[in-house]
Amino acid sequence: MFGTTVFGYLREKRLEKAYLLLQEGKMNVNEVSSQVGYANPSYFAQTFKDKYGINPSNFVRGKRIVEDIDG
Repeated sequence: MFGTTVFGYLREKRLEKAYLLLQEGKMNVNEVSSQVGYANPSYFAQTFKDKYGINPSNFVRGKRIVEDIDG
C-alpha cells in the first residue's frame, strides 16, 4: 500500500535522523549510530552509505572541509 514495509519505513526515518545529527556536527559517527538505534556501527555505516552514497565518516569529514574553506 505504501511501497515499503514497516521496517523499511523505520530504517528510512532513522537514517534521515542520523543525517541531520551528523550534519549538526555535535556527535561522532558511533554516537549517532547508537542514538538512532543501531547497535552495530559498521552496519549503520553500510546502511548509511547505501542510502546516501557516502560513508558517514567521509560525510562528516567532507562537511568539516567545506566549513573550513567557507571560513
